[in-house]
Amino acid sequence: MHECFEPIIEHHTKRDLIADIVYNSVSKFKRLDFRGFYIMALQKDDEFVCAATLRIHGHKVAEMPLVATAFKYRGQGMCQVLIHELEKVIFLNIA
Repeated sequence: MHECFEPIIEHHTKRDLIADIVYNSVSKFKRLDFRGFYIMALQKDDEFVCAATLRIHGHKVAEMPLVATAFKYRGQGMCQVLIHELEKVIFLNIA
């Protein structure tokens, strides 16, 4: 899914922030500490169709800074399917 994003290079560290978020990179700087992110993905056979990074903040708030759909699946509602499945998982864990 990395082809869906241009690298976002952090000015001071020269690191790719997308990779840091996906791999939960730890930093002593709060703005660069990506612990606690989850990845949710839709797959078809061995191919990733859509993926999102997610971090939960308590029982009422979550952030989803990155969402990507593979080019050949865009415009087919795959992100909507991903969000729908995510809502089901979150609802099951809260209820």
